[in-house]
Amino acid sequence: MRADLQLPLPEVARSYDRVNQSMGLPGFRNDAALLVVRYEEGGVEYQEVLYTDVQIMMAGLWGNRDTYAARAPAREFPRMRRVFEFMRDSVTLDPRGWRARCTTRSCAAR
Repeated sequence: MRADLQLPLPEVARSYDRVNQSMGLPGFRNDAALLVVRYEEGGVEYQEVLYTDVQIMMAGLWGNRDTYAARAPAREFPRMRRVFEFMRDSVTLDPRGWRARCTTRSCAAR
């Protein structure tokens, strides 16, 4: 396996930070990155895009806020890029969605 691309995504992390702040969670911060790897499986060479946002909470806790992975045979990967980008861009950060999942009284008050 080899990495074709390693890309930090500070603008994505800042977007998640803004959602956290709108929910009253200013102590949380995010770190996002994209990785493209190439490997062989069953005699076929693949490329795979991996994306994640890790949310760093208080007291050294962290969680995986968002993860995305997609792969295609390496020779088809350039053609599939538009599909992968469409999938990626279909995610919308909406604080109302996060609030709807909030179940504790202190969280719901925010």
